[in-house]
Amino acid sequence: MPLPPALDDKLSNNMIALFLWSPLLMLFNGYWMLSNPEIFDNVWSYRESTISRMKSQHFFTGQVNWASPIALMAMSAVFLIITTKVFAEQLMKWGYSLQDKKIEVDEGLPNFFNVIKLSQADQIVKEEENMKNNFGIAINDPDTVQRLDATTIPKKAVQGTPWYTVLSNMKYQTAFNYIGAFVEEREKLIEDGFGEEEGRDMTADEKALRHEQSDMVMILLNLAVIPDSVVLQMDLKPQW
Repeated sequence: MPLPPALDDKLSNNMIALFLWSPLLMLFNGYWMLSNPEIFDNVWSYRESTISRMKSQHFFTGQVNWASPIALMAMSAVFLIITTKVFAEQLMKWGYSLQDKKIEVDEGLPNFFNVIKLSQADQIVKEEENMKNNFGIAINDPDTVQRLDATTIPKKAVQGTPWYTVLSNMKYQTAFNYIGAFVEEREKLIEDGFGEEEGRDMTADEKALRHEQSDMVMILLNLAVIPDSVVLQMDLKPQW
């Protein structure tokens, strides 16, 4: 399956195209506001009945007043936009426009799956296996999980967390008292309020009961990807 590029300029180009009209809209809106006779000239008229609205008497008359400079700027902007659109080729020949040349940028960024640490990949893989095996929920894309499971030791590893998830931040893990499935023997780190008998190992049910505390945090934070029919059947009580 082909992978997307490391960075695409489509979003930037779309925003630049939209920003072309933003100043024009602001100028026309500003002119209409400043030329309102109700605000600056206290112009008013009688209402025909109690349920009718007063006529604003607000029209474009071309009268020179305090709002005229904004109207002049708006008209000039319209003229410039039309000129650059209609006579683009001629302006380019005269040197009044940028050349229509695609700029190729090679940032030298490696593929994401080649720079991720094994511990970071195992974090997603083991969490996904835990959710799938114990609760029948798939949070991540199967192809992504499969690719992460085949990750090898990178020559240069990405620094910090590569995941845009709440629980990838240690501060939130501590705040939620969350210990993920990627932590070995996590049942020993999860406290349920009941004491442990010395010299006796916890049973599988006791371990699962402790795991539920952290698993509930993961499920509640990902309710958006769980079908409604499954969520309605959840009864988040012990041994759910």
